[in-house]
Amino acid sequence: MNTWWESLNTLQKFFYYIAIPSTLVLVIQTILTLIGIGDGGDANVDIDIDSDFDSDLSDTVTSADFKFISIRGILSFLTIFGWTGVSLSSTNMPPYLIIIISTIAGLIAMIVVALLFYAVSKMQSNGVIRYKNALGCNGEVYIPIPANKKGIGKIQVTIQERLVEVDAMTTSNKPITTGSMVRVIDIINNHILIVEKI
Repeated sequence: MNTWWESLNTLQKFFYYIAIPSTLVLVIQTILTLIGIGDGGDANVDIDIDSDFDSDLSDTVTSADFKFISIRGILSFLTIFGWTGVSLSSTNMPPYLIIIISTIAGLIAMIVVALLFYAVSKMQSNGVIRYKNALGCNGEVYIPIPANKKGIGKIQVTIQERLVEVDAMTTSNKPITTGSMVRVIDIINNHILIVEKI
């Protein structure tokens, strides 16, 4: 082992110094994440590139920000940078070109990891109900709805595959009684559904 290490040139040793520790830490972090311990590993080092924002506060669903610079991203960069450098340093390529190619490979790995985690975070649901998804849906009156928007009743309606109880009003001249079927035609105040009897 000592003979092998001494046979390496300075550039190869440099890349091994980066590749081996970063690979070990990345493997350990991945194992801890898989068993549920390492989820908080991305600290506060991030660059916000994109996020979804809906101006209605009670109807807001935001996605996780795209994190280009994170602990996982840096470890991925160092790992790929190191192993690419190790591979190329045994060739006759000039050292500056090896460093440039290794840096590009590391950046590509960093971007791929960031995109993967961003895609996974977009698939997660935060459980917030978006009432605009109820438009056009049918529901059943649970608490009678007074006529001409004179008061608020309640309906049961399926929104985002969940049966929920929501405040409702009607513009009809007649009240809508319990058990009547209604259709959602509008939303006011971000959470009160305007319905009409079917």
